[in-house]
Amino acid sequence: MLLWLGAGLAFAAGAPELGFAIVAVVVLNGVFAFVQEHRAEQVVSSLMRRVAVRARVARAGVERRVPARELVPGDVVRLAAGEIVPADCILLGADSLSIDLSMLTGETAPVARSVAAAVGLDTADRLAEGPAIDAMDDRALLELLQAGATLARTTPEQKLRVVQVLRRAGEVVVVTGDGVNDAPALRAADVGVAMGLRGTEVAKQAADIILSDDNFATIVAAIEEGRAIKQNIRRFVSYVFTSNVAELVPFLLYIFLPIPLPLAIVQVLAIDLGTDVLPALALGVEPPSPATLHVPPEPPRRPILTRELGLRTFFLYGTVEALLGVIAYFSFHWAHGWRPFGSLEPFRALEREAATMTFVGIVSGQIGCLIAQRDGPLRKRLAFWSNPWVAAGLSTEVALAIALLYVPGLNGLFAMAPVGPAWLLWLPGGAAAMVLADALRRAVLDRGAGRGARRREMDRGRSVG
Repeated sequence: MLLWLGAGLAFAAGAPELGFAIVAVVVLNGVFAFVQEHRAEQVVSSLMRRVAVRARVARAGVERRVPARELVPGDVVRLAAGEIVPADCILLGADSLSIDLSMLTGETAPVARSVAAAVGLDTADRLAEGPAIDAMDDRALLELLQAGATLARTTPEQKLRVVQVLRRAGEVVVVTGDGVNDAPALRAADVGVAMGLRGTEVAKQAADIILSDDNFATIVAAIEEGRAIKQNIRRFVSYVFTSNVAELVPFLLYIFLPIPLPLAIVQVLAIDLGTDVLPALALGVEPPSPATLHVPPEPPRRPILTRELGLRTFFLYGTVEALLGVIAYFSFHWAHGWRPFGSLEPFRALEREAATMTFVGIVSGQIGCLIAQRDGPLRKRLAFWSNPWVAAGLSTEVALAIALLYVPGLNGLFAMAPVGPAWLLWLPGGAAAMVLADALRRAVLDRGAGRGARRREMDRGRSVG
């Protein structure tokens, strides 16, 4: 809507070229997005029909890969992050899953202990029955629940109290249930999950989610997917805001220094609605990293743009990308005879080429930022097999940038001019500079984390001694 308004203002102000450029960019972006989404749906559907799902199975102590259709009762299926659940399974274990699990049931203590043992919950010294729960204050009940307790012979009121105590303590509470007695707790929880196969209609109506297969492993997969989506939103936001910082700095230089405008407004549109779009969308479909389930749950009110992410986005990525654009701008003038502190007035004829180099410098920072936003070691971040959309976005970004420089008519529409092919080396060079800056950030954080771990080990040793 703002872009359409901008186009209208451009026409009203007597700048039809800019108005037509904005309209063209908006229309082309909409058509391109529609075509890409349609093709993506077709490709995914085709792959789901053609790719045979295989599973890692432990049989008689030997691990092997077999087609999903050959799974039989008794097979132990091993799943890694991002793998498809090949069949209806019972969750036996989830390594490093940072979730506190407690069992609440209306059954007696022996039955609760038997069920807990069957699903791998340790109930030793952590099993409490209804009357004992009533005798506890909220603090004692919270400590018991945070230790992974099993509560037996609980009433609907006690289940509701458990949820309320946990939520008041700032915990994110997920409740599963299938009976009428579970309805109050399902309704009060942050997320109520009702059993779809054996759940009562009352429980389903009270819940937020209905688990169609009654499989706890599905909840684990949903938690992983939810965390991955939130992380991808943060990547998307960080990537877009990084470019915004780089676009702002040239205008600040124009205001405070006696220089021509280093970046035209229409070039900002080319970045925001052209080179920025597909890489940002590709970051939105990054697969979950192996560490997704290893971190504790976040507080519900924690913002998308956290303080740490904001500092990294605006003061590291944004600053580096802005510097790449500004240095490219002045380097072009330097190559044509300008020297620092000298006037740029004699170089007015190079104004469009120099602004083009600012655009190239910002795009090089975008390429490096795309790699820096991904998880894992550098080799993994440079391997695009886990997310082919990153490769597609990167290729499209580079191809579009080159087209905007060298296609006659198109470069004039976006206030650009061809530059020597050697200047295109700025694209990989600037990307490498961004990746190097991010590598230094990661090294500093890893070193700090290592010091913290050693300090905790020393403190633990003193307390034992």
